[in-house]
Formats: sequence, structure tokens, C-alpha cells
Amino acid sequence: MREYERVRERVRESVRERVREYDREYESESEYESEYESEYKREYESMRASEREYESEYERVRERVRESVRERVREYDREYESESEYESEYESEYKREYERENESMREYESV
Repeated sequence: MREYERVRERVRESVRERVREYDREYESESEYESEYESEYKREYESMRASEREYESEYERVRERVRESVRERVREYDREYESESEYESEYESEYKREYERENESMREYESV
């Protein structure tokens, strides 16, 4: 019976040792996985930061282009207004000249 108890205790101790060994391996794997996850997160955050920086630069360039286009449109509008004023002035002068000519013709015809 005593022999049986000794063998039983050795088997139990052997099982406990294997369990401790598995636990150490699991902890080691968990540390590796945790380290891998941390590295993955750092890499992901770095990538996201680069992406945000790119998007921010893209928006700045896009806004500069928009402002450039707006300025060109304002410039064209000013040129158009200037040309319209010139045309309006030209038309007024033409009408005055036309009226003078008509008046002269009427005077001539009335004589």
C-alpha cells in the first residue's frame, strides 16, 4: 500500500510539473502575443497618423486650389464689369452721336 502511495505521489508531482511547464509556456506565448499586439498597435497608429497627415495636407492643397479658382472668378468678374462699363459708355456715346446726327438731319430737312 505504501508503494502505491509513493507511486501515486510521484505521478501527481509529475502532473503538477507538466502543468507548471504548460503555464510557463502559456505565459511566454502570452507575453509574445502581447508584445506582438503592442507592436501591431504602434504600427497601426503610426500608419493612421501618416494617413491623417496626408489627409490634412490634401485638404490644405485642395483649399488653396479652391481659393485660387475663386480669385480667378473674381478677377474675371471684375474684367467683365469693366468691359460692361466700357460697352455701356460706348453705347451711350453712340446714342448721343446718333441723336446728334438725327438732329442735324432734321435741321437740314427742315430748311
